[in-house]
Amino acid sequence: TIDAAGRLSSLPEQLKAAGAVIAEEVEDCGILYYTRHYRLRPGQSEPPRGAHGGTGDLGFIKFGLFPGDNGCFSITLAVPEIEAELRQKVIDPVVFDAICNHFPGLAPWLELERTEPVGRVHGMGDLRGHWRNFVTAEGAPAALDYFPVGDTMIRTNPLYGRGCSFSAVAAFLLKDTLAEVSTPLERARLYHAKVQTGLRPYFDGIRNQD
Repeated sequence: TIDAAGRLSSLPEQLKAAGAVIAEEVEDCGILYYTRHYRLRPGQSEPPRGAHGGTGDLGFIKFGLFPGDNGCFSITLAVPEIEAELRQKVIDPVVFDAICNHFPGLAPWLELERTEPVGRVHGMGDLRGHWRNFVTAEGAPAALDYFPVGDTMIRTNPLYGRGCSFSAVAAFLLKDTLAEVSTPLERARLYHAKVQTGLRPYFDGIRNQD
């Protein structure tokens, strides 16, 4: 069984309820995201790229511009959890746009004659670094012939864009594991070892940056 059901997979909880030992490390990422979508008005085009980029980090706030297709784009503001007052205000579309207009790399995209907003400001929270070990330090698997990949096993701050790459790497590690050894116990232990070697350093680096 390959569990690629993501962060909401129910299988780890079912295994724990049945007595399996699954060690978990969970830590808040310390940040929340607020995103608003926009589109260019008919006949308008994207502003020229200049010296000021569409992304930046001022410490108390991060910002990012994400161009899409058909004249659509989005802007995300990332706010530390400790900035309580800013978090309360930024969800207001007027405040959100006013903040964006202070950044030289974003302001040209929000000129009224060029752009119109599409909908409200969307918040995303509950962001945590999450690592699950499905094999104990003594080498006992939570279950035989069960292999988690992706967010079922590892989650990190989306800011770094590691979710898809972690999933892809784990899938290749699993493919190699299944080709190299044949018994369920050997496969569980080898896959666990490969994940620890291949992904754990990146997970720790991201957590330290958070």
